[in-house]
Amino acid sequence: MSGKLYALSSGPGAADLITVRAARILGQLDVLYAPAGRKGGDSLALSIVREYLGAH
Repeated sequence: MSGKLYALSSGPGAADLITVRAARILGQLDVLYAPAGRKGGDSLALSIVREYLGAH
């Protein structure tokens, strides 16, 4: 099995501060691992990048 592993940061908290490259990569992902939020909810990082995820 081969592939690529990207490590992306969601930045300081504003979705419009994601880099163009990070937005492109997020739109092409097959799998995304994000930290778990408190009490089983979505993480802040995931909520920031969700709008950039492709429709998989």
